[in-house]
Amino acid sequence: MPCRIRQLKAAKPIVSFYEETELERLVDAASKTDPRTHVAVLLGGDAGLRFGEILALEWPDVNLLGGLLKVQRAISDDGTPWRSTGTSDRVITDEEGRGLDKWAWLVDVAERRAGLRRGGRVHILRHTFCVRLAARNVPMLTIKELAGHQSIETTMRYMHLSAVAPREGIRALELGPTRAPDEFGSREGSGDR
Repeated sequence: MPCRIRQLKAAKPIVSFYEETELERLVDAASKTDPRTHVAVLLGGDAGLRFGEILALEWPDVNLLGGLLKVQRAISDDGTPWRSTGTSDRVITDEEGRGLDKWAWLVDVAERRAGLRRGGRVHILRHTFCVRLAARNVPMLTIKELAGHQSIETTMRYMHLSAVAPREGIRALELGPTRAPDEFGSREGSGDR
């Protein structure tokens, strides 16, 4: 039986993120909550790591002098491939030095202390990282590479989300067109020779 099927447009998922002031409050609250939480919030908000990448990060992957991280592995939701006992080279460990597979509750505590009722959703920090880069006019392909996105369409979700972006756009229009300085350092047409 021939029929015609029309697909409905799916709503794009809403991407939650922290504004700069919210992130600052969260970082401050995390530093007062627990050192692991502080490090995790910084790795998510300032480096864009996923939850599983934060959990799997090991000290040999960290170059403090060069300011570089090698993201080589992640821990899945069920805790594989890592064992839950024994010592670990992981950056985030429990009090006995074992790697943690779950600790989102620590981020939830920091969020509540910062006045942010988000419920320990660590992935919001990764969204915040991408939005912060986009708000600073970092090229989309650079954001894609830093975030490790497979598709540019994923990266495009972050390109317009900051609450200050519309105000910055209007401010740019209010300033008027800009002209490059001529060879004498004055603006073209300004009569400043």
